[in-house]
Amino acid sequence: MPKRNSIRVHKSDDLQGEDSWVKVKSAEWGKSKALRTAIKELDDDDATKLTEQLILEHFVGWNWVDDDGNPLPSLKEHPELFDTFLSNDEVTFLAEAVGGGKEKKGNSST
Repeated sequence: MPKRNSIRVHKSDDLQGEDSWVKVKSAEWGKSKALRTAIKELDDDDATKLTEQLILEHFVGWNWVDDDGNPLPSLKEHPELFDTFLSNDEVTFLAEAVGGGKEKKGNSST
């Protein structure tokens, strides 16, 4: 019998080095549509907050590191990483991963 793989692993080698990954639960289509509609009507600050909220709701885990190679704590437990550490490219990567737009490495077995 099939088993739905809603938690996906996305390779992030270009951003975080070889064998790096992030696990996210894919956003439901309805939630993605609602987000796109809402963002059109929000100012930039509110749209950013909404995007960060969506990422946090779907974030499962990662093996990302800081500039010295030390593991980063969970984004869910430390959302301040959005403002204190993550680059624009990394946040864009996370948003695209939640939306299903990034290349997938596999299912939740990693």
